[in-house]
Amino acid sequence: MSAAAAGARLSLVPADLGPEIITVSEVMLDAIADADRYAVRGMPVLLVGETGTGKELIARRIHARSGRHGELVPVNCAELRPEQAANLLFGHKRGAYTGATESTIGYVRRSSRGTLFLDEITSLPGETQPMLLRVLETGEVTPFGDDKAVRVDLRVVAAAQPAIRQMLSSGDARLDLFERLAVSTVMLPPLRERPNDIWPLAVAFAAAHSARLHPGAAAPLLDHAWPGNVRELKSVVARATAHASGASVGDAEMAKAMRAALVTPAELEGEVQRAQQRQRLRALCEEAGGDWRRLLQLTRLSRATLYRQLRECGLQLRHFRHS
Repeated sequence: MSAAAAGARLSLVPADLGPEIITVSEVMLDAIADADRYAVRGMPVLLVGETGTGKELIARRIHARSGRHGELVPVNCAELRPEQAANLLFGHKRGAYTGATESTIGYVRRSSRGTLFLDEITSLPGETQPMLLRVLETGEVTPFGDDKAVRVDLRVVAAAQPAIRQMLSSGDARLDLFERLAVSTVMLPPLRERPNDIWPLAVAFAAAHSARLHPGAAAPLLDHAWPGNVRELKSVVARATAHASGASVGDAEMAKAMRAALVTPAELEGEVQRAQQRQRLRALCEEAGGDWRRLLQLTRLSRATLYRQLRECGLQLRHFRHS
């Protein structure tokens, strides 16, 4: 990159969007404008973007501008095990099962009059997706073990990776649920599509560590593709400030910090998600008890997709009955 081009990027002044959101990019400003417009409407919002693009940050902005007086309840669907997802989301009645000594209200009722933020929504267990769809359609939730529905004032903001399109077309995700969630959709661009944001973001991240960036540090930053997006940039800048001998971070410290990133945050998170998928699929296999038809019902995957995922997880197909 030429010095003139780098200097032009370094001279841009971020828009005043509060202390947490830093951008000079038109495409990001457009996405924020969409989020602000949807915030006051009360309908579901689907945030689509790669890992590290700020989906939770935008969800919090939507909630703050919604005028809703309840709390924002964040839930990472990738962390919900199939056997506990419905219980955690919808609650249970005391005595509903062994060990249920107290009734619980679940995340849905806890977020009533507020916002339920469902991150990694495509990881929501298949058997729980129709339950969530019913809550969205009826405005009522029935705790596990209870026969009485409870009215909820629910507003959902969900987040998904761009691969959601392939998941819907292959049957890996329920189209009816995502049609309901995607009434309002905000597309968050990856950092590589808004390179003018790299420098102001890096400056802010360095300031959080009481450090400043020398203009020479811009070159390695602006020439990187940032597959881990803003999260990766934040990590690299933090590492560079640790390498610096003083309060100023130059090109040498920045280049060293970037070489140390043997595994990007995106790659690391991707591996964590794959491990969670394997754990979930193994649990469903155990629940199916070797019955192939039952496993198809539990996973709600197409036959071809289920074959592929079983092979990827190292699970043997010969253990299943194809009745």
